[in-house]
Amino acid sequence: MEQAFRKGYYLALLGDKYEKAVAEATRGIVWYMLGNYSESIAGYKNATELFDSVAMPEQALETSVAYGVALYRTGARKEAEARFKKTVQRGRALRQDTETGIALMYLGQLAENNSKYTLAFQYYEEAEKYLGSEVMYRVTLRLGQARALCLLDRYEESARRLDAAAHYSSYAVDLLQPLHASLDLAHALTKQGQVLLAHGDQKRASVALKKACEQAMKVRQSAPEAYRRDFIDSLQEIFSARIEFLLRKGKVARENGQFLYNHLGKNPPLLYGHPFLINSIYSKINLS
Repeated sequence: MEQAFRKGYYLALLGDKYEKAVAEATRGIVWYMLGNYSESIAGYKNATELFDSVAMPEQALETSVAYGVALYRTGARKEAEARFKKTVQRGRALRQDTETGIALMYLGQLAENNSKYTLAFQYYEEAEKYLGSEVMYRVTLRLGQARALCLLDRYEESARRLDAAAHYSSYAVDLLQPLHASLDLAHALTKQGQVLLAHGDQKRASVALKKACEQAMKVRQSAPEAYRRDFIDSLQEIFSARIEFLLRKGKVARENGQFLYNHLGKNPPLLYGHPFLINSIYSKINLS
């Protein structure tokens, strides 16, 4: 495959600028698929410049997005950010919604990687205006928005700005509710419960933390058997939050303990790091 591609690529380069641009774009696609990002970057860069030189801005915009994605994959974040910002500017001018939205989505991911959660959320929110009608992107954007909000409310909570934290965590849950099979929803519910508990609202905190456990188990049970152990870390975090909440109340209602017992079993593999919590729960509800 690689040899045949190289032969066709070099033959195409003998043609006019448009054919060369197509050849370079194909080079970018093929090498990206093969995991050779440096070759892919070179192909997309050349294609973008060649399409621009023959006044084909829409095609140049498409390869510009791909160029940015390839840069992102190599960890060249500053270069990727500059490329995506340029793509957004050109995409708006050309009224090309898909390319503009994809570039904004990646800018959100870059901001998130740099712990700029407010900026990340703003990028994701803006990207949804361009990509909201496309299901495959809408799911990614909702997850990104919710993730940024949860990380943002962690900062707000540490600063004791609990009202803002409660708003962010609730908004994250609302964003993720339509994604019924999402483990991110379980994490968002856990965060919501923790913030409500910090607010002193034990009743609503209990509801959120219970829903988080139920959601986590629903996702795990829907996964193929071979992949269920991959959920252990997430389940540990989610169930631990609920167990710690129950212990902080000073007593454990039997129905709550029964719920945990039914899901965890007598030798729960997902809470190795918290044997004292399990022992406390079981001793309090007399189920051990």
